[in-house]
Amino acid sequence: MQKGEHAVLYGERGVGKTSLANMIPFLFDTEDIRVVKITCSKSDDFRSIWKRTLQNLKLQINKPAMGFGAASGKIEITLNELLNNDRKIIPGAIMTLSALLDYKTVFIFDEYDRIVNQRVKHQFADLIKDMSDNNDNLTLVIVGIGTNVNELIGDHPSIERCLKQVLMPKMSDEEIEDIISKGLKKLNMIITDNVKQLIKSYSTGFPHYTHLITKYSAKTSLQNENLTISQNHFVHAMEEILENINQSIKDAYHKAIVTSKKTSKFENVV
Repeated sequence: MQKGEHAVLYGERGVGKTSLANMIPFLFDTEDIRVVKITCSKSDDFRSIWKRTLQNLKLQINKPAMGFGAASGKIEITLNELLNNDRKIIPGAIMTLSALLDYKTVFIFDEYDRIVNQRVKHQFADLIKDMSDNNDNLTLVIVGIGTNVNELIGDHPSIERCLKQVLMPKMSDEEIEDIISKGLKKLNMIITDNVKQLIKSYSTGFPHYTHLITKYSAKTSLQNENLTISQNHFVHAMEEILENINQSIKDAYHKAIVTSKKTSKFENVV
């Protein structure tokens, strides 16, 4: 990324955006760089998002001596404690507070698509523009569902130059197979080729479902004291998944595969 640039990670539901975002702290969280990840919700406004965010950032300030002969020192507070009780938080306040930090900071806002208040998205757009122009120590990473950037963050042409747009595609068959092979290798298990093909086919490029189906297939195999996953284990695993899966996940899966594939092999199973 270029200096002053921020990032938007977008794509279909279930392609692994959150998993990728979860890797960022492991790659960049050091003494010189802090990474703060927040999950947005439907009820969030600009204030609630930033109160949670600033609660994760600490600052040392001088503590004055109290009384005769007392020594002064330093105390640690969060940036959230420096906010007044006013219900409003404007983008400029975030800039001012963040300027107090002596380290670079990466803010990750996951499930950004859940924000329904359009004013919040306007405020974030203003903040991104201000940060790009005036503060190189702050980087925002917005993560959420969307077929394009405008669908996720709104139509703000003035900030397009400030954004690195990253489309998270569905995984290829080779990548799905890699997930299966690496996971089973840790368990010292193997899988028949036809079952591997079935899992790849039913995953339709979504890694979440690869993990889910492989996990239950391995569980069924181990319950039968077998280290080789066969088609029988796969069939029983699918039955167990359908018995236990959360209805909202089932609905999301159905929506995902129907929109991505007009004729889905999994529809008959569901």
